Amino acid sequence: GDDLLRSEFEDLPVDRDYRNLAILLPEVNLSYLGDGVSFSGATGLDNRYFIDGMDVTDPLRGVQSTILPYNFIEAVEVRSGGYEAEYRSSLGGVLNVVTLSGNDEFRGSIFGFYANNRLAGEPRQGALEPEKGDFASYDVGGTVSGPLARGKAWFALAYNPAYTEEQVEIPGTGLHDDVTRRHSFAGKLRWHANDDLDLHLSVAGDPTTRD
Repeated sequence: GDDLLRSEFEDLPVDRDYRNLAILLPEVNLSYLGDGVSFSGATGLDNRYFIDGMDVTDPLRGVQSTILPYNFIEAVEVRSGGYEAEYRSSLGGVLNVVTLSGNDEFRGSIFGFYANNRLAGEPRQGALEPEKGDFASYDVGGTVSGPLARGKAWFALAYNPAYTEEQVEIPGTGLHDDVTRRHSFAGKLRWHANDDLDLHLSVAGDPTTRD
């Protein structure tokens, strides 16, 4: 297994999606089937995704998983081949995201990303490729963490709305708007009951609409 720490990947030129961080490893590539990442020749359908040990893999096809605000990620544990029985139903790789935990210091962070076609070069277009129109992408969010009771209980919260609009060509009818809206959120409560017992409560979601 490999651990990708936040300090190692936050400045790398990779997509802000923990599922793509595995591409940094030598045995991992983008699947040529267009179904995510491929571990050692397996398809993207063979992977499993966990957040703090909870299975968040799409139960229908297994390609997608719950998306997290990227600044709520503390580390990503990547396993491929020979992993324990607890990581069931996987013939490819396993990604387990360890999320941010609060401590006795109040902390917060915000981020914002924007891109559109005026900030990008002209793409090369194949002979049979449909025409591409304008696009714009907004991705903002923030986190806050700190103590509920110093030395005993802590919290961490994150929210990340994202909006993408692009024009796509439907042959014979011209360009049409394709709009995607996503609201990613996550939270964690941690209680140090005693020296032998720590309790954690985690929640995460990414409700998404596409018009």
